[in-house]
Amino acid sequence: MRLASRPAQLPPADHKQAEHLPDEIVLEILSHIPRTKESQPVLWAFCLVKRQWYDVAVSRLYEDPWLEGSNFDPFVKTICPSRNLHVKNSELAGLVRVLNLKHIVHQSNKATTARLLGRTKSSLETFIAPQSAFAINCFAALSKCTNLRVLDLSLIFEAVSFSTLAQTLQKLPNLNTLYFPRSSSDSASFDASTIAWPPIERLYLSGSIENHFIRRLLKDDLLSCRLPASLKTLSITHCPRLATHDLTSLVRAVGPQLEALTVESIRGLRANAMDRVLDFCPRLKLLRVSLDYVTFMFVYRDQEDEARFLNHPLERLDLTDSGNMGWSLDPDEVLKAGDLADAIQDGTIPNLRIIRVSMSALWHVDDADEMRRLIDTMDDTFNRRKADNPELENKVVGVWTMED
Repeated sequence: MRLASRPAQLPPADHKQAEHLPDEIVLEILSHIPRTKESQPVLWAFCLVKRQWYDVAVSRLYEDPWLEGSNFDPFVKTICPSRNLHVKNSELAGLVRVLNLKHIVHQSNKATTARLLGRTKSSLETFIAPQSAFAINCFAALSKCTNLRVLDLSLIFEAVSFSTLAQTLQKLPNLNTLYFPRSSSDSASFDASTIAWPPIERLYLSGSIENHFIRRLLKDDLLSCRLPASLKTLSITHCPRLATHDLTSLVRAVGPQLEALTVESIRGLRANAMDRVLDFCPRLKLLRVSLDYVTFMFVYRDQEDEARFLNHPLERLDLTDSGNMGWSLDPDEVLKAGDLADAIQDGTIPNLRIIRVSMSALWHVDDADEMRRLIDTMDDTFNRRKADNPELENKVVGVWTMED
């Protein structure tokens, strides 16, 4: 067999420009780029292919940028090309919807944060404040971000004035998620009853929240509260100054409207402080609570006690360890895997399908047989429910241990 001889000269390459692709094809290509930190350089390279590709992808490149030390300064120069907005504005500033500065530590200052907020105010929907580059002068710019939906101030090192925060909240009509700062300069004297709450759905309290603050969230009858009726998720963590009575009074007052609740790492709570949480929260679907604050009474229901809940809608239970687990409890009072198995079986919490428990509880070691019974009981109950409700077909069910 003879090989064909190589031609003396290759035919000239066709240097004609690539055909124009329909926007739908370019968008389809763009949809395959993951929305991750690692994909940000890929997205940037996508924008450099040609003008059409840039026009299609630039909004996604800037809507939720991953910001850290190495790219923060170029980002600031792009969004704020001049300190004076009237001298030079950036059209790209209006594309930013998420401004996440949690990875910015020493690369910024308070004036820069205020300037970024000022330039992105028309489009900004989520703001996560940096640890150190945030101060009172940032609130003026923040109050103009009227489309803001998520505000996270939980990382700020400096003490924040609750009074100033309250004034800002009045001007954020679309806010639905709020993370309070962990340190306040006026927490002991601030009157929480003066807050004009936007229609928030999720509220996260931590740090220097005082008992006085919690009391002023309650109305005079102590059975209802001043938090908005839209609130569905409440988290109270790492609040060392809170006492059992004030926290449980708040949970009792707001409980009927809650669907998700977290209470953990509050060293002032009694060992049985959250035993009645399911009574207080008849609509709760997700509960994350420290084992330090619940006993077997958490799910115990005497068959003759018709006043206690039955068929509670709770679907997920996370049991964590705040560090004091079992110190003040009689061993017979500690919540165990068998208590949950019994409660599922007798119809107290039959909808429970996800349990995550702290490894330090040692349920998988000291209580292995009851842990197995809990898993089997959950599986049996879930399978019976699934037979009657096809919507449960793809739902997750199981018991896991977790590290705190």
